[in-house]
Amino acid sequence: MHDISWAEKRNRRLEAKQYIRKFLLHPAFWKDPEKQIKHKIDWKQILFQEDNSNLIPNKKGIYCFVVKPPIVDFLFETQYLFYIGKASSATLRGRYKNYIDEKNNKGIGGQKPRIKIQEMLNDYYGHIYFFYAELQTTQIKDAEDKLLNMFMPYVNTAIPELKISEEYKHLYQ
Repeated sequence: MHDISWAEKRNRRLEAKQYIRKFLLHPAFWKDPEKQIKHKIDWKQILFQEDNSNLIPNKKGIYCFVVKPPIVDFLFETQYLFYIGKASSATLRGRYKNYIDEKNNKGIGGQKPRIKIQEMLNDYYGHIYFFYAELQTTQIKDAEDKLLNMFMPYVNTAIPELKISEEYKHLYQ
């Protein structure tokens, strides 16, 4: 006797496939002193929600989106880094508001929403955190590049030192 039908199994499988994410990690970049950020970064975090935008400073800096499952009562804290970005022409608050728009199917500056960004924000809403750090304008690009190279987040589509050959591009789509 089966406890669930074939159709239910198929639906569960299809639902689970929606949440499959691939992470590419490069340990050599973690150890290389040339790949490290030379200045201290004071990270702050806030749950990504529409009504939190005014809590983000009107300053320049870098930011990340991190998914944190709420299961710390019976397991150690687990986090998944999905995206790294910079606020160098806009402020951190301005970028935060841009992501609220993308979540709500509005693009930035008349562009269509970016599909991977929109999926990340909607699939994990309620569990996704906006980490941010204020930086000097001269430090922002270097910090973003080094973080992208060290962690190669799933949602980012351009990694400065990573050249993906055609045979491996499917890993990053």
